[in-house]
Amino acid sequence: MRKITFIVQNETHAWNFEAVIRELLALGIPESKLQTLHLDPIFGMSTKDLISVPNQRIINIEIPAPYYHLDRLKRLYWILGASSQIKKEVQETAVLVVGCDGGIQRLMANTVRARGGKVIMLLDGLLHPWPSDKRLRYLAKRAINRIAAAFNFNHVVPADVGHSNLDLIYVMNSTVKEILINQGVKTPIEVAVLPRFDDYIEKFKRLRAEHTLPTKHLLYATGAYKWHGLFKEAKHQEQDLADLIQFAMKHPDWAVRIRVHPRERIDDYTHLRWPANVEISHNDRTVLEDLAWASVLVTVKSTTAVEAEMVGVPVLIYTRNFGPPEVGSYFEQNSYFIKSDSLEQTLMLEQTVHPCKDVESSARKIAETIAGVFYDCSI
Repeated sequence: MRKITFIVQNETHAWNFEAVIRELLALGIPESKLQTLHLDPIFGMSTKDLISVPNQRIINIEIPAPYYHLDRLKRLYWILGASSQIKKEVQETAVLVVGCDGGIQRLMANTVRARGGKVIMLLDGLLHPWPSDKRLRYLAKRAINRIAAAFNFNHVVPADVGHSNLDLIYVMNSTVKEILINQGVKTPIEVAVLPRFDDYIEKFKRLRAEHTLPTKHLLYATGAYKWHGLFKEAKHQEQDLADLIQFAMKHPDWAVRIRVHPRERIDDYTHLRWPANVEISHNDRTVLEDLAWASVLVTVKSTTAVEAEMVGVPVLIYTRNFGPPEVGSYFEQNSYFIKSDSLEQTLMLEQTVHPCKDVESSARKIAETIAGVFYDCSI
């Protein structure tokens, strides 16, 4: 039986796919043709209970630790050993829908395409231009990935976003599309407000209504620099956190919340000596819950800034340790974001109020595309 298969790795994938699946059902795609596979045990996440759609199942493959917490060599050994089982999960798939192109997704994509199927990615996040001083390194990485992809072996090499064996990529804004094109991605790319944002504003308003409008609430969103092997950036983030500690001590009337990236270890934060007005947020809260709590967001590169912009939360891009955003990035081009090397700027930003954006639904458009591809593959 040929199916449309959705692979859920994290909460944003779950929310994006739920909206699309409901539209597919409304278009007349039978429930029996749809399946949603969750990678919860592999990534140490909990996504299955976030959505309610037919035919959900957890892929349960033994792994010594969450995939993100394994070093590169152990990840390689694991995915080689688990490859046959992973391939079986998508053996009946005509259209594979993914939210990223990590190693597991690339292995599934190769399997589906080898049988005449198609692969669509909903890229829910921002990208940054290649830094000029590392361009040769990234070009070499892209070349390696393309060669590996040609032989359906790209699941064992480091990912290079957009250069996997894909048939269509949806991105959240035109800046991401321009970056992918400039980096040589040949796959067709379409810009769409991703489905999870369809009722985002309404959810945010409901959460905000549960308590009084927050004041003096600083939310800081981290990035998974250590996981990506970006140790210089990880050091800069440590300096950011030290600055936040000083800010919290200087302003005890402010509440500071550190939102830890899902790919980071919560233990790397909980053992630090935080002032009493600082707390840690990890997988126990959604991004939207934290944004509803916040009166201002501080970050460097987190996609949380885009979500804050949508719901009207002021955003400070903190540049003291990382420097200014890369030229050509969404953060550099967008005047909504205030760029500053001083956390004291948040004292003024906190007084500003911005309206929520009008968001046009994209779930039906994406569902119609997936349905059309599915019927073409099933002929």
